[in-house]
Amino acid sequence: MASIEVVCPSGFSGRVRALRVNEANMLGDAAGARRGTTIDSLLNAVWEGTDALGPYAGAFPADKVDWSKVLVADRLVVMIHARVATYGPDYDFDVACQNAVCRKAIPWSVNLLTDIPVKAFPAWALEAFSSGNRLVTDVDGVKYTFRLLTGKEERAANPRPDKLLLDALSARILEIQGVEGNDRIRAIDDFDLSTAQALIEKFDDADGGVETTLDVECPFCQSRVTVQLPFGREFYLPRKRRTKV
Repeated sequence: MASIEVVCPSGFSGRVRALRVNEANMLGDAAGARRGTTIDSLLNAVWEGTDALGPYAGAFPADKVDWSKVLVADRLVVMIHARVATYGPDYDFDVACQNAVCRKAIPWSVNLLTDIPVKAFPAWALEAFSSGNRLVTDVDGVKYTFRLLTGKEERAANPRPDKLLLDALSARILEIQGVEGNDRIRAIDDFDLSTAQALIEKFDDADGGVETTLDVECPFCQSRVTVQLPFGREFYLPRKRRTKV
Protein backbone atom coordinates (compact mmCIF):
# COMPACT_ATOMS: atom_id res chain seq x y z
CA MET A 1 0.00 0.00 0.00
CA ALA A 2 1.22 3.52 -0.78
CA SER A 3 1.93 5.97 2.00
CA ILE A 4 -1.05 7.59 3.69
CA GLU A 5 -1.56 10.98 5.28
CA VAL A 6 -1.90 11.38 9.03
CA VAL A 7 -3.00 14.43 11.00
CA CYS A 8 -2.15 14.08 14.67
CA PRO A 9 -4.16 15.46 17.62
CA SER A 10 -1.71 18.36 17.98
CA GLY A 11 -1.92 19.36 14.29
CA PHE A 12 1.45 17.75 13.50
CA SER A 13 0.99 16.04 10.14
CA GLY A 14 2.80 14.06 7.50
CA ARG A 15 2.89 10.76 5.68
CA VAL A 16 3.53 7.21 6.86
CA ARG A 17 4.13 4.00 4.94
CA ALA A 18 3.58 0.32 5.60
CA LEU A 19 5.79 -1.65 7.97
CA ARG A 20 8.39 -3.95 6.43
CA VAL A 21 9.68 -7.32 7.63
CA ASN A 22 12.94 -5.98 9.06
CA GLU A 23 10.98 -3.34 10.99
CA ALA A 24 8.49 -5.85 12.35
CA ASN A 25 11.49 -7.70 13.75
CA MET A 26 12.00 -4.73 16.09
CA LEU A 27 8.87 -5.83 17.93
CA GLY A 28 10.83 -8.82 19.22
CA ASP A 29 13.78 -6.71 20.37
CA ALA A 30 13.66 -7.26 24.13
CA ALA A 31 16.60 -4.94 24.80
CA GLY A 32 14.96 -2.14 22.82
CA ALA A 33 11.70 -2.72 24.65
CA ARG A 34 13.47 -2.38 28.00
CA ARG A 35 15.15 0.84 26.89
CA GLY A 36 11.88 2.12 25.48
CA THR A 37 13.46 2.78 22.09
CA THR A 38 11.50 0.28 19.98
CA ILE A 39 8.62 2.63 19.16
CA ASP A 40 11.04 5.49 18.38
CA SER A 41 12.82 3.22 15.89
CA LEU A 42 9.52 2.18 14.28
CA LEU A 43 8.34 5.77 14.05
CA ASN A 44 11.57 6.79 12.35
CA ALA A 45 11.21 3.91 9.93
CA VAL A 46 7.63 4.51 8.77
CA TRP A 47 7.63 8.33 8.71
CA GLU A 48 8.04 9.46 5.10
CA GLY A 49 7.82 13.20 5.46
CA THR A 50 6.42 16.10 7.47
CA ASP A 51 3.72 18.40 6.11
CA ALA A 52 3.19 20.58 9.22
CA LEU A 53 5.24 20.70 12.44
CA GLY A 54 2.40 22.08 14.54
CA PRO A 55 3.58 22.68 18.13
CA TYR A 56 7.03 21.24 17.36
CA ALA A 57 8.14 24.16 15.22
CA GLY A 58 11.54 25.10 16.63
CA ALA A 59 11.91 21.82 18.51
CA PHE A 60 13.32 19.93 15.53
CA PRO A 61 13.49 20.34 11.73
CA ALA A 62 10.74 18.97 9.51
CA ASP A 63 13.13 16.55 7.81
CA LYS A 64 14.52 15.09 11.05
CA VAL A 65 11.75 14.40 13.55
CA ASP A 66 12.91 13.88 17.14
CA TRP A 67 10.26 11.41 18.29
CA SER A 68 11.31 11.70 21.94
CA LYS A 69 9.92 15.26 21.84
CA VAL A 70 6.62 14.27 20.22
CA LEU A 71 3.51 14.05 22.40
CA VAL A 72 2.39 10.54 23.34
CA ALA A 73 -1.02 10.97 21.69
CA ASP A 74 0.61 11.98 18.40
CA ARG A 75 2.98 9.02 18.52
CA LEU A 76 0.08 6.62 19.00
CA VAL A 77 -1.90 8.08 16.10
CA VAL A 78 1.14 7.76 13.81
CA MET A 79 1.60 4.09 14.76
CA ILE A 80 -2.09 3.39 14.19
CA HIS A 81 -1.81 4.91 10.71
CA ALA A 82 1.29 2.83 10.01
CA ARG A 83 -0.80 -0.23 10.83
CA VAL A 84 -3.54 1.02 8.48
CA ALA A 85 -0.95 1.58 5.73
CA THR A 86 0.23 -2.01 6.25
CA TYR A 87 -3.03 -3.97 6.45
CA GLY A 88 -5.86 -1.54 5.76
CA PRO A 89 -8.21 0.02 8.32
CA ASP A 90 -9.95 -3.12 9.64
CA TYR A 91 -8.54 -4.63 12.83
CA ASP A 92 -9.88 -8.03 13.92
CA PHE A 93 -9.35 -9.39 17.43
CA ASP A 94 -11.01 -11.58 20.04
CA VAL A 95 -12.62 -10.42 23.28
CA ALA A 96 -13.31 -12.82 26.16
CA CYS A 97 -16.97 -12.79 27.21
CA GLN A 98 -17.21 -12.01 30.93
CA ASN A 99 -20.49 -13.89 31.45
CA ALA A 100 -19.57 -16.84 33.70
CA VAL A 101 -22.05 -19.08 31.87
CA CYS A 102 -20.73 -18.16 28.41
CA ARG A 103 -16.99 -17.34 28.51
CA LYS A 104 -16.73 -17.65 24.73
CA ALA A 105 -14.26 -15.77 22.58
CA ILE A 106 -16.09 -12.92 20.85
CA PRO A 107 -14.75 -12.17 17.36
CA TRP A 108 -14.72 -8.39 16.99
CA SER A 109 -13.59 -5.90 14.39
CA VAL A 110 -13.11 -2.13 14.28
CA ASN A 111 -12.25 0.28 11.51
CA LEU A 112 -9.26 2.17 12.86
CA LEU A 113 -10.07 5.24 10.76
CA THR A 114 -13.80 5.56 11.44
CA ASP A 115 -14.62 3.67 14.66
CA ILE A 116 -11.90 5.09 16.94
CA PRO A 117 -12.52 8.76 17.82
CA VAL A 118 -9.48 11.04 17.92
CA LYS A 119 -9.61 14.10 20.19
CA ALA A 120 -7.55 17.15 19.26
CA PHE A 121 -5.46 18.91 21.89
CA PRO A 122 -7.15 22.14 23.00
CA ALA A 123 -5.41 25.29 21.77
CA TRP A 124 -4.64 26.51 25.29
CA ALA A 125 -2.82 23.27 26.15
CA LEU A 126 -0.72 23.40 22.97
CA GLU A 127 0.18 27.01 23.67
CA ALA A 128 1.38 26.05 27.16
CA PHE A 129 3.29 23.07 25.71
CA SER A 130 5.08 25.29 23.20
CA SER A 131 5.92 27.78 25.96
CA GLY A 132 7.74 25.31 28.22
CA ASN A 133 5.18 22.56 28.80
CA ARG A 134 3.94 23.86 32.15
CA LEU A 135 0.18 23.79 32.63
CA VAL A 136 -1.52 24.95 35.82
CA THR A 137 -4.76 23.72 37.33
CA ASP A 138 -6.59 24.01 40.63
CA VAL A 139 -8.15 21.27 42.75
CA ASP A 140 -9.81 22.19 46.05
CA GLY A 141 -7.95 25.49 46.21
CA VAL A 142 -4.51 23.96 45.62
CA LYS A 143 -2.57 24.79 42.46
CA TYR A 144 -0.83 22.00 40.56
CA THR A 145 1.66 22.48 37.74
CA PHE A 146 1.70 19.58 35.31
CA ARG A 147 2.90 18.70 31.83
CA LEU A 148 1.78 16.94 28.71
CA LEU A 149 3.69 13.71 28.18
CA THR A 150 6.14 13.27 25.31
CA GLY A 151 7.91 10.09 24.31
CA LYS A 152 10.87 11.01 26.49
CA GLU A 153 8.80 11.47 29.64
CA GLU A 154 6.73 8.35 28.98
CA ARG A 155 9.92 6.30 28.63
CA ALA A 156 11.41 7.80 31.80
CA ALA A 157 8.24 7.14 33.81
CA ASN A 158 8.72 3.34 33.68
CA PRO A 159 5.62 2.58 35.80
CA ARG A 160 5.93 -0.16 38.41
CA PRO A 161 3.16 -2.78 38.55
CA ASP A 162 2.56 -2.17 42.25
CA LYS A 163 2.61 1.66 41.97
CA LEU A 164 0.86 2.38 38.68
CA LEU A 165 -1.28 5.27 39.95
CA LEU A 166 1.57 6.92 41.85
CA ASP A 167 3.92 6.68 38.88
CA ALA A 168 1.27 7.92 36.43
CA LEU A 169 0.58 10.99 38.59
CA SER A 170 4.22 11.75 39.40
CA ALA A 171 5.11 11.59 35.69
CA ARG A 172 2.68 14.45 35.06
CA ILE A 173 2.79 16.60 38.21
CA LEU A 174 5.77 18.96 38.36
CA GLU A 175 4.86 21.15 41.34
CA ILE A 176 2.28 21.24 44.11
CA GLN A 177 1.47 24.52 45.82
CA GLY A 178 2.87 24.54 49.35
CA VAL A 179 4.96 21.38 48.87
CA GLU A 180 8.74 21.44 48.65
CA GLY A 181 10.17 19.77 45.57
CA ASN A 182 11.78 16.92 47.52
CA ASP A 183 8.42 16.08 49.10
CA ARG A 184 6.46 15.95 45.83
CA ILE A 185 6.40 12.15 45.47
CA ARG A 186 5.46 11.65 49.13
CA ALA A 187 2.65 14.19 48.80
CA ILE A 188 1.29 12.48 45.66
CA ASP A 189 1.41 9.09 47.36
CA ASP A 190 -0.66 10.57 50.21
CA PHE A 191 -3.40 12.04 47.96
CA ASP A 192 -7.01 11.18 48.66
CA LEU A 193 -8.32 9.12 45.75
CA SER A 194 -10.84 11.88 45.05
CA THR A 195 -7.96 14.33 44.53
CA ALA A 196 -6.14 11.87 42.29
CA GLN A 197 -9.27 11.34 40.19
CA ALA A 198 -9.89 15.07 39.90
CA LEU A 199 -6.33 15.59 38.66
CA ILE A 200 -6.64 12.77 36.12
CA GLU A 201 -9.76 14.47 34.77
CA LYS A 202 -7.83 17.76 34.51
CA PHE A 203 -5.08 15.95 32.59
CA ASP A 204 -7.70 14.46 30.27
CA ASP A 205 -9.12 17.92 29.61
CA ALA A 206 -5.68 19.09 28.46
CA ASP A 207 -4.79 15.98 26.45
CA GLY A 208 -5.54 14.96 22.93
CA GLY A 209 -5.63 11.31 22.05
CA VAL A 210 -7.43 8.24 20.87
CA GLU A 211 -10.54 6.77 22.51
CA THR A 212 -9.45 3.19 23.07
CA THR A 213 -12.36 2.05 25.24
CA LEU A 214 -14.78 -0.22 23.38
CA ASP A 215 -18.21 -1.58 24.26
CA VAL A 216 -18.52 -5.10 22.87
CA GLU A 217 -21.68 -7.22 22.73
CA CYS A 218 -21.36 -10.99 22.87
CA PRO A 219 -23.22 -12.53 19.88
CA PHE A 220 -23.73 -15.75 21.83
CA CYS A 221 -25.33 -14.50 25.07
CA GLN A 222 -25.88 -10.76 24.35
CA SER A 223 -23.84 -9.72 27.39
CA ARG A 224 -21.88 -6.49 27.07
CA VAL A 225 -18.26 -6.03 28.04
CA THR A 226 -16.09 -2.90 28.11
CA VAL A 227 -12.52 -3.48 26.94
CA GLN A 228 -9.45 -1.54 25.83
CA LEU A 229 -8.43 -1.76 22.20
CA PRO A 230 -5.56 -4.28 22.24
CA PHE A 231 -2.20 -2.85 21.16
CA GLY A 232 -0.03 -5.92 21.71
CA ARG A 233 2.26 -7.65 19.25
CA GLU A 234 -0.68 -8.94 17.21
CA PHE A 235 -1.75 -5.37 16.44
CA TYR A 236 1.20 -5.24 14.06
CA LEU A 237 1.53 -8.98 13.38
CA PRO A 238 -2.03 -10.35 13.11
CA ARG A 239 -2.30 -14.11 12.92
CA LYS A 240 -5.19 -14.24 10.49
CA ARG A 241 -8.12 -12.27 9.22
CA ARG A 242 -11.67 -13.18 10.05
CA THR A 243 -15.11 -12.31 8.82
CA LYS A 244 -16.91 -9.70 10.91
CA VAL A 245 -19.71 -10.87 13.22
